[in-house]
Amino acid sequence: MPVSGESVCEELQMVISSIPSFNNISNHGNMQYNRGSLFELLSFILQDENSFGTLTDLPLVPLNNGSVGKFGEVYYVGKQKHLDLFPNIGPSKFVSTKLPENLQKIFDDDNFCACTNIKKFDASGILDLLRSVVQPVRELKWVPDGNSLPNKSWLEKIWAILYKDIKKVDFNKLCKFPLIPVVQPSDMLIRPDKN
Repeated sequence: MPVSGESVCEELQMVISSIPSFNNISNHGNMQYNRGSLFELLSFILQDENSFGTLTDLPLVPLNNGSVGKFGEVYYVGKQKHLDLFPNIGPSKFVSTKLPENLQKIFDDDNFCACTNIKKFDASGILDLLRSVVQPVRELKWVPDGNSLPNKSWLEKIWAILYKDIKKVDFNKLCKFPLIPVVQPSDMLIRPDKN
């Protein structure tokens, strides 16, 4: 029987505690493993779409901070500019922004994301992450031209992503956060009206 990505995952599931960490560079016995090794392994496994459903709990998700996460946990895939919008979340919730092109295509694939709990950095993802910057309150004082978040630049970027993906916006979630600037007083954000 030929070796497939799915069969490799099944074998790895049986020896899960023996899988090297792949954290930047790690030593495992006399072998040295690094990101390149992880990318090669993932490239082989993920060429087989049948493997997507057998990845759960395998510590093979390359994260942006150099560590490795487990498939099945929630991570977000996006570009560095997206990570910069949510600095309080930290890079350990984001898939590496330095994936090889072949892996990036797979991590962006809808079927792959559905099977692995990897979330795209789209309107839905933003709504999940908003709480790290803005609390769900009726109104919020802010400094539009300030350095701390939320500020005008941050708000414009958030709304640009939400508008681009308007069909994926859950308005019940959106209406919990003060994201609309008020004209008077100009230092206030309010929640969108559900109606």
